[in-house]
Amino acid sequence: MQLFREVRNQYTQAVRNAKASFFKQKFASCNSNSKKFWDIVKSMENKNTSSQLPTALRIGNSVTTDKPTIIENFNKHFSTAGHAFHLTTPTAFNSTAPSTATRPSLPHFSFSQIHSADVLKELQNLDPYKSAGLDNLDPFFLKLSAEIIATPITSLFNLSFVSSEIPIDWKAAAVIPLFKGGDTFDPNCYRPISILPCLSKVFESQVNKQITDHFESHRTHSAMQSGFRAGHGCTSATLKVLNDIVTAIDKKQYCAAVFIDLAKAFDSVNHHILIGRLSSLGFSNDCVAWFTNYFSDRVQCLKSEGLLSGPLAVSMGVPQGSILGPTLFSVYIKDVALAAGESLIHLYADDTILYTSGPSLDTVLTTLQTSFNAIQLSFRGLQLLLNTSKTKCMLFNRSLPAPSLHNRRQTHWLQVIYKTLLGKVPPYLRSLVTIAAPTCSTHSIRYISLVTPKANSSFGRLSFQFSAANDWNELQKSLKLETLISLTSFKHQLSEQLPDHCSCT
Repeated sequence: MQLFREVRNQYTQAVRNAKASFFKQKFASCNSNSKKFWDIVKSMENKNTSSQLPTALRIGNSVTTDKPTIIENFNKHFSTAGHAFHLTTPTAFNSTAPSTATRPSLPHFSFSQIHSADVLKELQNLDPYKSAGLDNLDPFFLKLSAEIIATPITSLFNLSFVSSEIPIDWKAAAVIPLFKGGDTFDPNCYRPISILPCLSKVFESQVNKQITDHFESHRTHSAMQSGFRAGHGCTSATLKVLNDIVTAIDKKQYCAAVFIDLAKAFDSVNHHILIGRLSSLGFSNDCVAWFTNYFSDRVQCLKSEGLLSGPLAVSMGVPQGSILGPTLFSVYIKDVALAAGESLIHLYADDTILYTSGPSLDTVLTTLQTSFNAIQLSFRGLQLLLNTSKTKCMLFNRSLPAPSLHNRRQTHWLQVIYKTLLGKVPPYLRSLVTIAAPTCSTHSIRYISLVTPKANSSFGRLSFQFSAANDWNELQKSLKLETLISLTSFKHQLSEQLPDHCSCT
């Protein structure tokens, strides 16, 4: 029996080591490709994210197993998902809308002519394995004929700008139901993903680039919006919020936050309000007319398992799966941050955290409640409905031990610090680090070092502003960089300094 236990333990350890080695290699092959990374994670979880139809669907108080009926009811459910606000809010309030007066200080925006070289590049980069839209134009053949069709397609795109009209076929979406988790019979447990015509996505990509370039160059984006923006992400947003909370607690202040969740946010966008937002941001009359046409006469059909529902009109929302959708949603909720008042706010797409700190718990809760009331009014003005079951309040203290930085992916953490030095992170993170001025007091003045801010406790040393400076200066003892090098070169040097950085232990 003793021999059996020993062999069993050796076998178990060998399997664990093999799994660790396998996934270490898989993750190392991601090369900062977040989609590939999450595909691996999902494969490990074995979660059912199938787009197949359920065996039955609950409709009101009845349950149906008829596939065509399920298809039609899914489509009806998705096409009206954004109407929840109107079903739960008095009509008198629904009629109100935020002011859309033009802001004279904002720069003017109008569409520029699209060049055939850019369209050719988009066509050549198409994924030939993606599904075709309802127009049945397969991306495989569009990619194959890219050099031939790029010029006439470009002319069609530019004609759309001139006429402020979009081909009607490009406004029809095939929707698939993606299961989110929960009750498989409940249509609310499914997310609609739109499969749009391939050419419409190529066109939207060009339009989106013009808009985002304009916003970034003129800093039109909300400073505290980290969703769908180059150089921003979950990491930068999390580090900023955690830094503020840890710093406040280190100063022996109370800190509280409200995590705000919206119900069907993307599906609830009011087109009239959004058009007004675009106008107030300096979009030209031609652009406004183009977007008005973009949202008019849109339809969707539900497609699954070879079945196709009848078309239904879509009068609200931005298509989930479109290129323009995320950018337009960011425009829609841009001014919400202005209602935060004395509290701090950060947004990642439609996820919002409102937080504040102060010398007493009563002060903190009063300030947070006042800000939360104002934020709710702002969302109501946009006809967005809070998901009360997922909106949570949290108090922070230092009684629980914080996770050690050594338990994180050390290489990723050090790369975040270096990206901060290169200015490849949002301004709200760049402002938290300061390069030390040269002095004549040491022999290491030629090496790049950071100013380490004061921290009152070991907990305070977990803040980004302290730990980034401290860990960088510690790394420089071996790295000894005199000038900033490229991120690629830094990663190479880091891999030599930390050969075991991907350890699963």
